Amino acid sequence: MMPRCPLCHSNSLKTLERVAVADLIALYQRKLRVNVTAEFSSHEELSLNECAGCDLKFFFPFIEGSAEFYDSLQQHDWYYLHEKSEYRFASRQISERAAVLDIGCGAGRFADYLPGRHFTGLELSRAAREKATARGLNVCSESVQAHAQQQAGSYDVVSAFQVIEHVADIHSFIRAGLECLRPGGLLIYSVPSADSFVAETRNGILNLPPHHLSWWSDLCLRRVAEIFGLQLVALEHESLAPVHFRWYGFNQALRMMTRLTGYQGKLIDCSVKYKITAALAAPVAALYWLRLRRADALPRGHSVTAVYRKAVDTD
Repeated sequence: MMPRCPLCHSNSLKTLERVAVADLIALYQRKLRVNVTAEFSSHEELSLNECAGCDLKFFFPFIEGSAEFYDSLQQHDWYYLHEKSEYRFASRQISERAAVLDIGCGAGRFADYLPGRHFTGLELSRAAREKATARGLNVCSESVQAHAQQQAGSYDVVSAFQVIEHVADIHSFIRAGLECLRPGGLLIYSVPSADSFVAETRNGILNLPPHHLSWWSDLCLRRVAEIFGLQLVALEHESLAPVHFRWYGFNQALRMMTRLTGYQGKLIDCSVKYKITAALAAPVAALYWLRLRRADALPRGHSVTAVYRKAVDTD
């Protein structure tokens, strides 16, 4: 079965790379001690596709991670960061006393940036939801599509931080978020930037299914406004965060080594050539890390945040 773009529904697609599911399973086990075999059912291969219509890159078949998969990631302290520059940026766009719906709210850390606002979270992960409710937050265990059926037009702001890249039915997800908004309300999405170092990562397991199903460029985020009739208010890239210095440094060093050796590698690469190239990059990566620690201006970081405004009814 040929896929359609999950954002714009175009059939004009190009396959960029194919990934063996067995390699994905082995990499998750080796890096995170997580068994994802059941997530893939009987699938043996995934394709990474690029849409000519909206520039979205996505993996097919669509394999969304289960609640059990995300609960297993909760064992890692780094999975939900308390401090995020995207939270600060987004909070500055939100007026006082606004009603905010945060989709995939995790432990509800965005609420810390919204004093005086009415906060509602949606979260399907039991472990994350328990952390949020323990802090006294109102968090529902339901999809945004289900929430929109009961709460249409109830919110001034709908946000989703590092969520939409996990979703298979992207068009329905965005449409439901808009249904929850009042006319003139704000839709705020933050995603890993496909225009940053993140997209260049080899063996970057959390940027692959069943975790990340899609990759978002600036062009794609601009296309969202056109597809859904929205005004793009802001598109903001974060500066590289200290927690990502080593990751960025290694990527830069690896890119330099691949230019020198001519070896490009694959998304999942356990070959001898890759291991040699990575070993050569390691000492160079340390130099990049030291330079970043002393830098006055930092390069583009992991995430980009898009702010859209829903049209005001004129009838």
